[in-house]
Amino acid sequence: MENIEKVLEKQELRYVLGTAVSGKPMYLKKKLQKIEYSFTTNITDATKAHSSKIARMMLDNYIRDTGDTGSELVIIPLVISYELVKVL
Repeated sequence: MENIEKVLEKQELRYVLGTAVSGKPMYLKKKLQKIEYSFTTNITDATKAHSSKIARMMLDNYIRDTGDTGSELVIIPLVISYELVKVL
């Protein structure tokens, strides 16, 4: 592996909607252009919100748009980390 030097690190707080009602973690993914929702097991594909208030709005919209109250969706905070590196 090449020698690398960390130049900058940044962390961002984001929120996703998730459920484990099926027995495994599933995260909500919404297409922004359409009112289309799906579930994914890959958290990187999940729709992320910049605040818990926006995540709550996403949850309310999901329930209103689909009528689904059995998914037991919860708001999950997560920290996304980025590292800018320099190859030496």
